[in-house]
Amino acid sequence: MKRRKVVKRAPRARAGFTIVEVIAAIMILTVGVLGLASAAATVTRMMGAAEIQSDAAAIAAARFETLRATRCPLASGSATGAGISERWAASQLGNAGMRMYQVTDTVQFRNRRGLRTQAYQSVVQCLP
Repeated sequence: MKRRKVVKRAPRARAGFTIVEVIAAIMILTVGVLGLASAAATVTRMMGAAEIQSDAAAIAAARFETLRATRCPLASGSATGAGISERWAASQLGNAGMRMYQVTDTVQFRNRRGLRTQAYQSVVQCLP
């Protein structure tokens, strides 16, 4: 009988991840998730601020349209509603026959940073 030679093989590497690789992957994933959560909070805050600014612009636009629908002379005034206060002032442009006024509407509203003021201007021609 012939003897077989026994060849010793090197031990095979096991399939899978080491604990260091798993910890590194968890850390990278955690940083990514925290970044997404921070971005979502910032976007939500910005949307809230944009909503109140949009409301303020709508109030100013409504004031301009109301003044356009009135007869001259335009008067200055103020109003408050829905947490937004406004003051408007009109100054005549050109001669009195043109019936054109420059109107400045200053709107104040409160946001997270405090009281904010936004000014809007338009030229209004009064009805004959």
